[in-house]
Amino acid sequence: MAQFHDYTDRKFDAKVYDTEYFVGGEKSGYGDYAGCEGIVRDQYRMMSDVMKGRTDKRTALDAACAYGYSTSELNRQGWDAVGFDISEHAIGKAKQLHGDGFHLASAMDSSFYKQFSDKQFGIVTGVEFFEHIESKDVPGVLKQFARVADWGCFVINGRTAPHQGLDSIHGDHGHLNNHLMSWWVSEMAKVGDVDFEAMGQLNRLFFSYNQSIQWHDRVFVVRFN
Repeated sequence: MAQFHDYTDRKFDAKVYDTEYFVGGEKSGYGDYAGCEGIVRDQYRMMSDVMKGRTDKRTALDAACAYGYSTSELNRQGWDAVGFDISEHAIGKAKQLHGDGFHLASAMDSSFYKQFSDKQFGIVTGVEFFEHIESKDVPGVLKQFARVADWGCFVINGRTAPHQGLDSIHGDHGHLNNHLMSWWVSEMAKVGDVDFEAMGQLNRLFFSYNQSIQWHDRVFVVRFN
């Protein structure tokens, strides 16, 4: 059994997300991020397919977009997508690969969201993003997402069992929380209605796509108030 680690001793540090985090895998645990393009695009294509059935609005805010593969795929699927990330290295790479439409910003910075109007976006997306912020900041980030978007669609690395540890998945230096999936459901329920039907659709798609990646059972879809 993996050793449980709740990561409460870790604090957010943007400097973690430098070039070494994305190249080589020593900090992230998943190798060179550039090698993930195909998987990221497939994942966001499936997310797009499900979310198109939830909203007619084709605008998207993509949190923690890294090299922009996810944002680019949303655009390819018919969304007008904007991406942001805390990493200067990642955003530089995203702009180099895909052009404009990317912001260097922290999800915890409330001033970043002031440029967006209420419910400007049909969806806000974030894959393996929420575990990279401190637990105390989760409600504030969800509140900002709920103001600027109609829906949220997220994949979160957390615990599906009380004594499961994230170290067995990644050993990612950026992980700052390790909550049970039920905790995430309760947090999202504070800002909207959790859509278990959409979550089931995505779980089935992800499970069929690749069981070993462990995306299934870590999916959250919420219709924001």
